[in-house]
Parts: sequence; C-alpha cells; structure tokens
Amino acid sequence: MNDVGLRRTVRWQRLDRTGTERATLWRSKGKWNIDGRIETDLETRSRIRYRVTCDGTWRTQASWVTIKEGRARRRLALFVTEDGGWILNGKEQGDLQGCIDIDLEVSPATNTLPIRRLDSAVGEERQIQVAWVRFPDLRVEPTRQRYTRVAERRYRFENLASGYSVEILVDDVGLVLEYPDLWSRAPNP
Repeated sequence: MNDVGLRRTVRWQRLDRTGTERATLWRSKGKWNIDGRIETDLETRSRIRYRVTCDGTWRTQASWVTIKEGRARRRLALFVTEDGGWILNGKEQGDLQGCIDIDLEVSPATNTLPIRRLDSAVGEERQIQVAWVRFPDLRVEPTRQRYTRVAERRYRFENLASGYSVEILVDDVGLVLEYPDLWSRAPNP
C-alpha cells in the first residue's frame, strides 16, 4: 500500500452511550499522526482532544490529551525516549518501560497503531505491552494486549489483564469500521 500523502478523516458514533469522535490520520515528514476530538458522557459531559505521533514504523513517540468536564480541565503529555522509556508530564515512568504503543481507553483510533505496526498475517496472533490511558482521570498504566488477525480486515482484540475480547473490523488503512457494542463508523459530513 502506498501511504505517501495519506490523509483520512473519519467519524465514529458511540453505541453504548451518547458520544461521537472525529479523528484525522495523516503522514508528514516520515511520521504518522492521529488528531482527534471526542464528545461523550464519562462521569459527566466530557470533551477530549488528543494527538498521537508515531515514527514511520508506527512506534509511539508522543501523545497529548486534554479533557474538559464542566470547568475542570486536565492534561497529559507522554513522550517516549530513544531507549524506550516513557516520560509522563515531565516524570519518568519505569512501569511503562517496554511499552511500544499507546491505547486511549475512550478511542477506537489507537487500535490502528498496533494493527499497522504488527502487520500480522491472517491467522497470526501477537501479544504486546501498551501504555493504557484510562479516562476520565488520565491515569496511565501498562497492560498486556493481544491482536489476532482473523481475516483480511478483521482482528480479535484482547485485553489480557481484564479478559475483555472483541472482534473489530477495519478499513484499508487499519482504522476501525466496527467495534461491537462501543463504536461504529459514521458517514463523514
């Protein structure tokens, strides 16, 4: 697939509660970027903005998240060092050493990162360690996940710590089309 100049904007609709997400995936100067905006109900009405930047092989390099709930606003800044360390809001996070991907709990967009990076063959399964950003408190914790490519555009996603498992359908660039019971791709306006 020729990804040079790729830019794709998608929208998702929450299926389990009120909410929408709009995200743009693009490549620039050899890096992959995803920018997104989410409006949903967490503990209260929440507006979330985020950006994830990856290198040319889809390894997470940085992420910024802002969440607004009423008048309250919280921010997170994560950076990955050359030796694979993670810096959260200026402080090194030893428990995240070995994580390659970031997973924003409230977004289907970050499933694209390991799907693209692993580039698994149909039938292949891969376990990974990710920096999992929990919402609404923006807590970051390491967790083990498994991706199994069950068909050309279908993957079984599993959070090995919680036992959660779901099959997701993706488009030709790895962006989620269907995430059962949570998200569905909406037509772009």
